[in-house]
Amino acid sequence: MVSNERSLNSTDTMNRMNRIEGIRSPIPWEEVGMPVSPRFGDVTVDRGSPGWSWSRQSPDLPIAVVEVVEGETVPGWRMDHVVVTTANLDLTVARLADVGAELRRRTEVKCTPTAFLLSGVLIEVIEASPMDVHLYGFALETDEDLHEVSARWRAAGWDAGEPHDAIQPGRQIFSVADRHLAVMSPR
Repeated sequence: MVSNERSLNSTDTMNRMNRIEGIRSPIPWEEVGMPVSPRFGDVTVDRGSPGWSWSRQSPDLPIAVVEVVEGETVPGWRMDHVVVTTANLDLTVARLADVGAELRRRTEVKCTPTAFLLSGVLIEVIEASPMDVHLYGFALETDEDLHEVSARWRAAGWDAGEPHDAIQPGRQIFSVADRHLAVMSPR
């Protein structure tokens, strides 16, 4: 019974949390056999110029706020994290925190100041001077074999790299740089 209570409490917390519900990206998912508007876990990715949608209030950042579409669930796939670049890490983190994103860690990744916040999914904020605040891209997580996925995507004409060790121990990752997209093995 305790585990059921924890599940209900986790679901209740997620329902109260201001979180990212949708991302808009120019990625043509149908080229790799995905729905036009795939739903990866709790986040739908719609096609178009970059933007995002939040469950309650969007942060005061110059990122387009978009409508959430229904989306079609893709079994075995989830949104791992969203990447935001900024010239002012402190201000961007503060504005995300103002709408309820929880700062989890500040560190340097490959000598670059980076912050990680939780708002349903993880938001990785990377200081990239002189770049203004920008929704750079995102990473997905899949239960599928990464070598098979990257090979399938290359066969479809995408510039998918080879899977390699991720920064997180025990995980693999490959990127599709021209799509500002990465795919990771499960946690």
